[in-house]
Amino acid sequence: MKLNTAHPAYVLAFTAAISAVFTAAIMTLHQATADRVARNEALRGQKALVEVFGLGDPEAMTAERVGEVVASRIERGETITDPQTGREIEVIRAYDRDRTDPAARLVGIAFPVSGMGFWEPIRGLLAVTPDLNTVIGIVFLRHGETPGLGARIEEEAFRRPWEGLNVSSPAQGRRYVYVGGGEPSGPGDPRQGRHVDAITGATQTSLAVERFVNASIRRFRRAARAAGLGGTGSGGATPQEP
Repeated sequence: MKLNTAHPAYVLAFTAAISAVFTAAIMTLHQATADRVARNEALRGQKALVEVFGLGDPEAMTAERVGEVVASRIERGETITDPQTGREIEVIRAYDRDRTDPAARLVGIAFPVSGMGFWEPIRGLLAVTPDLNTVIGIVFLRHGETPGLGARIEEEAFRRPWEGLNVSSPAQGRRYVYVGGGEPSGPGDPRQGRHVDAITGATQTSLAVERFVNASIRRFRRAARAAGLGGTGSGGATPQEP
């Protein structure tokens, strides 16, 4: 008996069979690569930690060396709470040598910075000096910005100028950092020491980064003050965070 390939039942059965085959193939491939994907993602996170604290050049280091540096010199697991929003904020510490060494010195503290970009949420880390007043580095872990435009937030040309920025508590109504808007005009300009150039052709992404980084710093410093972290406790010299 000749099959009627034009019959709806045949078409549905054939479509279902093909779908089942491709679904099984995709699931098999996913299972086969899941471990590798997880390892690559973990390594990417470790490289970001090495880079944001300036502990070495992760691209010139082996995966094993990156893992060793993170395991010995990075401390995670601590959280502090923003008293205004109730949001918990992870605190990541880095040391100049093995953190179990009694002579180990704290070189910086990192915390998450995140918010809505031009297209999708952006997530990254900002590292500051132990007094919380100067940027050590910034990295962006996830984003969905336009390749060649907003996606350039990952490039050194955008991230390197953040190093050394002043992120101490600004004057009332001022920002911690400014992105774009031209170079500061002089010592009296509130952007002096707090300014980085925007990405050419990606103004909206640059402004989005400015907004969520400022918000993230503000939350972190309020939480740090409440926790007495980095000399921002009630006895410290840092003024009340806005």
